[in-house]
Amino acid sequence: MMQRTVNKNLKKVCFSLSISPDSYEAYYRGDAKYVQVETDQSKIVKMPADIFIRFLTREGISGRFVVSYDQNNRFHSIEKLK
Repeated sequence: MMQRTVNKNLKKVCFSLSISPDSYEAYYRGDAKYVQVETDQSKIVKMPADIFIRFLTREGISGRFVVSYDQNNRFHSIEKLK
């Protein structure tokens, strides 16, 4: 099992997201590769759609999320806030 090292230089963005099941189908089929969100700081961020798959339910994807990425803007982790 591969573990990621702890990196104190990670950047984080917080945002709310709501995608209906029908809308996410385009991502699931591979027609769309990215999800674009507006962060709490009004910054537009594009991220890989597949990072959200584990949060997909019958109702789609909905909630508040924190995404961490490195200094090269490479995805590191995602967390759904309660």
